[in-house]
Amino acid sequence: MSNSNILIQPTKIQLDEIHFWLKEEYNKTHQGFYCNWPIIVEAFEKDRLITFQSYNKAVGFVVWRAGEVHIDIDIMEIAPHLRHQGIGRTFESYINLHFKEAGFTALKLFCEPRESENFWRKLGFIKFPERGYSISDLTFYKPLISCLEPVSESSFSNRIELWNCDPYEKNKYPPIWIWEIKNNLNPILHPVNCNWNLRVIINNNLFTEDKVKYVGEKKWEIDHSPFLYIRKSVLRSLY
Repeated sequence: MSNSNILIQPTKIQLDEIHFWLKEEYNKTHQGFYCNWPIIVEAFEKDRLITFQSYNKAVGFVVWRAGEVHIDIDIMEIAPHLRHQGIGRTFESYINLHFKEAGFTALKLFCEPRESENFWRKLGFIKFPERGYSISDLTFYKPLISCLEPVSESSFSNRIELWNCDPYEKNKYPPIWIWEIKNNLNPILHPVNCNWNLRVIINNNLFTEDKVKYVGEKKWEIDHSPFLYIRKSVLRSLY
């Protein structure tokens, strides 16, 4: 979209522009995010509000929070008169680039309203697996980096195996996700429960196995709940 950009630190001018069209939408339809105005103002005050600018007007915004390696998108909205024109896709691409350049590995969000699920799926967002917490089935994430994909077999001599259960239950089930360890890898990024069982096999021998939060607790730093994030340097040290 031409004549568009994002403002990482919008001013009161942009906040007032957002307020105008949010309130107008609410007055007409009783829908939208005007009911969350205190949250939007708080985000503005804490530098957690990004606006989408078109011809120097704030016509979209994102409220965000930073996790250890990911960004939570709490609210993303486009002005009503500009919806269904591809602006949301453009805005999301700007957001992706900004947070990727800032060193984050993924975006995470809750689809609200439920009807927005299809929009996020089209943008490449992936549904969170069941993690054993009271998490909505409308929680999605999108990697901002190239990641090592799981494989469908466990015959590789060097591999990482992840269960979706505690270690005491691991013998009841096979691992759900398996990654082959080899040279010149991308990192592993995957939603996780920190209590799930993780096993590392090197040359077909057990290298280490424990809950995710304990495996390489100090040296590797792989538990970044709600994500497992194993950096390339860790994988290469195992190869």
